[in-house]
Amino acid sequence: MDVRRFVVVCLVLATGLAGGCSEFVLEGIVSDRETARPISDVTISQRCAETWKELGETDGRGRYWILKTDVRGGGKIRLAKPGYRPTELLESEFMTGQSFILVPTSEAPDEMSEAAGASGD
Repeated sequence: MDVRRFVVVCLVLATGLAGGCSEFVLEGIVSDRETARPISDVTISQRCAETWKELGETDGRGRYWILKTDVRGGGKIRLAKPGYRPTELLESEFMTGQSFILVPTSEAPDEMSEAAGASGD
């Protein structure tokens, strides 16, 4: 009887903790604007005073997993990787978003303006 009760308690705790983890973690993906493919090794940093504090980076599938407690202070969030234009977001945008796009540096500024104008229509 004690073993059965122990197993039930362990299952309940494991199920409860697994479901509640998303409340403590920011998860998302960073993709290439031209190809829509995930981008690995994107550094995610937050502006703190005069410096940038690294929060984490994307994995081989372009996904990130950052504890919400690590994001604090209202500073901007920057997504950066060589070969791409750095993207800065408000902390609130980062906290509520799950998918972000980086623009390759090879994309001409005129193409960016045209694409921005087309999305506003």
